[in-house]
Amino acid sequence: TLVILTILIVFRLALPIIIQIELNKSLADFSPIYTLHIDRVSLSFLRGAYRFEGLDGKLRKKTDVHFLHADLVDVSVAWREILKGRIVADIILDGLDFAVTPELIEEAKAAPEDTKNDSKTAAGKLFPVRVERVDLRNASFEFAEVAHLPEAQQWRIKGINGRVSNLTPSPDVPFALLVANGSLMEDSVVKVVGRANTQAKPLAWETQLELKGFDLVKANPWLLRVVPLDFKAGTVDIYTEIKSENEKLEGYIKPFFKKVIVIGRDPKFVNFKHFGIELLTAFFNIVIRDPSEKTVAAKIPFVDDKDGFQIEKGVAFQTLFENGFGGGISPGIEDKIHISQPKPKKEP
Repeated sequence: TLVILTILIVFRLALPIIIQIELNKSLADFSPIYTLHIDRVSLSFLRGAYRFEGLDGKLRKKTDVHFLHADLVDVSVAWREILKGRIVADIILDGLDFAVTPELIEEAKAAPEDTKNDSKTAAGKLFPVRVERVDLRNASFEFAEVAHLPEAQQWRIKGINGRVSNLTPSPDVPFALLVANGSLMEDSVVKVVGRANTQAKPLAWETQLELKGFDLVKANPWLLRVVPLDFKAGTVDIYTEIKSENEKLEGYIKPFFKKVIVIGRDPKFVNFKHFGIELLTAFFNIVIRDPSEKTVAAKIPFVDDKDGFQIEKGVAFQTLFENGFGGGISPGIEDKIHISQPKPKKEP
């Protein structure tokens, strides 16, 4: 009995190390584009769980480019689903950091199918179970070095906390759901909710997003590469609803520019485009800005279908002038865009 007990204890202690070694061998070779590595694997038989500590992803050709990191990945049995006759798992991603780098974009463009297949393969190796729910804790998403900006000026969303649930939907509860929030460029708040009918072909989804209090001065390094304008002050709130269904994308965006001061970066006349932009800026500041709130706002509906991308310019200009001459637009999500409820399958 003592010998058997000793063997079981040794096996229990050795099993996580064996899994880690074998898994890292597989993750190092599964993709020609990137590699993954795990620092530590631990098991919890009582909880029906396993966890990875220090998950790291880097490009194979440029080993100094790290695009993925997670402090902790916890995968456990969703015990609440056992009573429903379903064996599925919950995943917690703690300290996830995903960076879109120029090198990663180049690799993905060069081999889009390989990138897609590699992602599925990696998910299958790390999570060989059906996943019901994913929780994000203190995650971040950044556009690292896009447009060659200094690190302090790179676009990033930090402190992301959220949940994706019902990833194994049933006829009674057909939609996968997303709720998340974070901070864009340190100070502005981003909130997003959405749902998707994962059974629809093609995938049907809808989302609502709010961005509040974004400091426009932080957009100058990017903006100056596009137009000769410079924000000296001001913030923007953005509200948008979008849905994609039956190969048609539609929605609207409502920007609210508050107390904005915009000037030309170069006071010299450059060309007619430069002149037109400065004239339009003056028009916004003087004519169509709500004098009580010093806000320029509009609702801009759009559609993208087989006829291409189209903006409803009439509505956009109408709401723009309504706001300037009487505050005709209300901030916030209108909650008017929804994908269709899936039809229940007929019983045979």
